[in-house]
Amino acid sequence: MKVGVWRGVIGFFILSAFIACASFQVKKKESFQYKNVSFEAVWAAASKALQEMDFEIKETKKEKIGLPAYSEWTGYILAEGKRNFLTQVAAPQMRITIKRQGGRVEVTCEAIQPKQVVDYGGTRKNIDRFYHLLNKNLPK
Repeated sequence: MKVGVWRGVIGFFILSAFIACASFQVKKKESFQYKNVSFEAVWAAASKALQEMDFEIKETKKEKIGLPAYSEWTGYILAEGKRNFLTQVAAPQMRITIKRQGGRVEVTCEAIQPKQVVDYGGTRKNIDRFYHLLNKNLPK
């Protein structure tokens, strides 16, 4: 084969790899439940935990749902961390969903690594660190 053909083949594979990486993301998700803690206390502890992790809170939403006498709370916090230039194509993200139902508060943490195919342990580490700081910040 001629040199020009090889360059085209190699270029095609490199371009394909970049396109594939740009459309993928690594996700990990975990949930925990808390009793005898208010929705607001969990919300405040989650916000503080993200700030202590140096994640910037990009979006929040919380609302009451249901009938007034039986209303429950639900909401989410979307935050973005700082990119590690050695192992991450894009900055990591976390989506924290908090729901109060039936006297319990459920916290679901979803760690996302956009534009990445391989997880170098960052998503698991972010979830573990978040829950450690959340529990530390909850009232005793």
